[in-house]
Amino acid sequence: LLAALEPRVADLGTTSGRSRQALDFRARCVTVGTPVRVELAHEQFEGIATDITPYGHLVVEVGGDHRTVIAGDVIHLRSAG
Repeated sequence: LLAALEPRVADLGTTSGRSRQALDFRARCVTVGTPVRVELAHEQFEGIATDITPYGHLVVEVGGDHRTVIAGDVIHLRSAG
């Protein structure tokens, strides 16, 4: 198991490796494209999860602006309709 993870760990050390992992993660992420509520320590907001950065951070569109979420609780919301 550890031998299988070694290439992924090595990828974390390079920009291209992180980008490759982010693309893989994004392709498997059920959150991207869905409405979410993000709860941070001192605020919360709702929007549509639109992307994953090369560092693995979630990007949420809120009222036409894009916010990058580094840490916080992300709750999936039901779509209206």
